[in-house]
Amino acid sequence: MTLGVTIAAFLGGLVSFTADGFSLAEKISGVSPAVSLSSARPSYTDMPLPTCATCTSNVTFPEYVGRGAAKTFRDPRAFRGAGPDVPAGQRVDVVCRFHQPDAPPSVQPGWWYLIASSPWNRQYYSPANSYLNGDSPDGPYLTNVDSAVPVC
Repeated sequence: MTLGVTIAAFLGGLVSFTADGFSLAEKISGVSPAVSLSSARPSYTDMPLPTCATCTSNVTFPEYVGRGAAKTFRDPRAFRGAGPDVPAGQRVDVVCRFHQPDAPPSVQPGWWYLIASSPWNRQYYSPANSYLNGDSPDGPYLTNVDSAVPVC
């Protein structure tokens, strides 16, 4: 039996999980609860695609990645479903912006762009603060999100 890696504190005790998402206690006892912790975790398929006017039309807004590559995710709320990075300096067309106020500090203030360009094809989000948002490529980088991009 493979011992899981301790990944979370739960009610003051440590809970270990195996690769298939079951707790170590479930593996040892052979009993799994009606709802396992693995089934309670959101998956990237839980992120519905927006239906705003620009989301379903051919209207897009150009954005340029800043100095580092921009990460992409199918579900920006949980950083799940990682997609291809957008290379530094590349232009992409975005459809809308999605706000996640509980985002970690690295993506604050929590705005994400839905990318229309291939290979992302309106299926991946990328942190808006990874883009120039109208700022000069030479800096200073003062704009975290382009307010001209509509909200999803």
